[in-house]
Amino acid sequence: MKLALSFSLLACLGLTTATPIASGAEFAEKEFDYIVVGGGLAGLVVANRLSENSNVRVGVIEAGRYFQNDPLINTPGAVLNRRLQMNATYDWRLSSAPQKHLNDRVLPLPRGKALGGSSAIGLLIFNRGSKPEYDAWERLGNSGWNWEGLLPFMKKAERFESVEPIRASVELGGIPKDNGRSGLIAGSYNTLYNDPTLPYRAASIKVGIPPNYDPDSGTNYGIQNAATSTNRSTGIRSYAANTYYKSAADRSNLVVLTEAQATKVELEHTGAGATARGVSFVHQNKTYTAKVKKEVILSAGSFLTPQLLELSGIGNSQILNKYGITPKVDLPSVGENYQDHVLISTTYELKQGLITYDTFNYNATFAAQAQVQYESTHDGPLTISNSILSYIDLYRLAGSAKIAYMHRKFWEETGKEKSTPLQQAQYKIQELWLRKKIGNVEIILNPGYFGSGTPKNNTAYISIIMCIQHPFSRGNIHVNSSNPLAPPVIDPNYFSKSIDRDILVQSVKFADEIAKTAPLAPMLVTRQDPSPETKSDEDITNWVVNNTRTLH
Repeated sequence: MKLALSFSLLACLGLTTATPIASGAEFAEKEFDYIVVGGGLAGLVVANRLSENSNVRVGVIEAGRYFQNDPLINTPGAVLNRRLQMNATYDWRLSSAPQKHLNDRVLPLPRGKALGGSSAIGLLIFNRGSKPEYDAWERLGNSGWNWEGLLPFMKKAERFESVEPIRASVELGGIPKDNGRSGLIAGSYNTLYNDPTLPYRAASIKVGIPPNYDPDSGTNYGIQNAATSTNRSTGIRSYAANTYYKSAADRSNLVVLTEAQATKVELEHTGAGATARGVSFVHQNKTYTAKVKKEVILSAGSFLTPQLLELSGIGNSQILNKYGITPKVDLPSVGENYQDHVLISTTYELKQGLITYDTFNYNATFAAQAQVQYESTHDGPLTISNSILSYIDLYRLAGSAKIAYMHRKFWEETGKEKSTPLQQAQYKIQELWLRKKIGNVEIILNPGYFGSGTPKNNTAYISIIMCIQHPFSRGNIHVNSSNPLAPPVIDPNYFSKSIDRDILVQSVKFADEIAKTAPLAPMLVTRQDPSPETKSDEDITNWVVNNTRTLH
């Protein structure tokens, strides 16, 4: 018996027939071989695979509700998806600690609180990282966790049935060999695009971003038309609840309890160390304990898994003692080395008559027609998700002199702190990547307003979202109380390494370069965020500090 941690590389999918049980007492009466804490992306995949063996009993404890046939979750269009994030019905509504390097701003941190986890509220982009990024996991000591080792499992999860349309238009063949054909996750492509989308792609290529027609091959550098996790036959989001749960829901050896929050892993000290014997949880204001014979698998997400470990007595003993938690396993690394992707988004006002997501906000006829089309054909504007994105290297954003300055400043800042051996190894890999053609920055076209200000009435926009892929800043996540239902303190420590901020400053300039290039430029009226008067590096830096937010 042991405690196991799991996480998923893959975004999963949604909608089911059988339903979870509604009784905490009934769940606690059963003895399980495995208990999975968290019925999200990773948890439902693990539960599905474990319960394939009919000789074992698997229990899943999920804090969120089971939303069967919920139109906000099911409808894949980005215009509706944003109503899910930070909505208390579907989201934990967590937030960061005040961020020292962001003028003490507190940032919202969306996380799905539903069966299916964040796959129920995400924006459906369904793509992969590059080969060196996966290979780095093995370099850091995880044997077999590399591109070649993981690719078969990524393909096993996917179900691609159509060719990416831009690839098809240049006659490069069928579905690439690195995409799976028979998995549970429906990988597909938008069937139509908002007016500025293809002109934006053409402008990006003109400024030097090469087209990539096979981005899931281990090389994602360049501009791609990414797949989305949308089932085009039904027109609905493909996520963890309607695939990995749905396909296993009728198994008698799989028991799922929703609206129940795990509060502690019950540990017993044996000759081999601490052994997990069960999980305590709260359901309808009552506390129960479910017993386990083999393993407890923590899949409560990057924010709540460290908290649950600490509540269980696993973590830095000094932190645990501070909050009256008895240390069971002194493991100071719990909750440390937290990294988060940050973004900055520039916005541009479009000329009248162009259609984007914003059109839904001021054209009632258009919105009504889109709803009728979606209900009758499972297609149309309500199925459009963001898909045009680029991965570019730092040399495309900044010259050699600026990059050399960023390097020097980074190592000066790092030299003033005590980095762990793991962090030092990570930094060396990241620094090497800065010198290679690897996607250090992701650029996403959002055909609509995605700024941090206020859009004008009756106006359409595009937003160019720039996201750091390998942040150098490190933060932490820890309990702030012995109360298991209180949220943890989440401190991403954004911009504690100035290189992250400086990369986003250069990214803003690059976004303008795209915006000023035909055939996109003639469609634009002006830049709104930041204002046209924001030109100098100092002004852009101040704007970035005041408007940066999280990507995930």
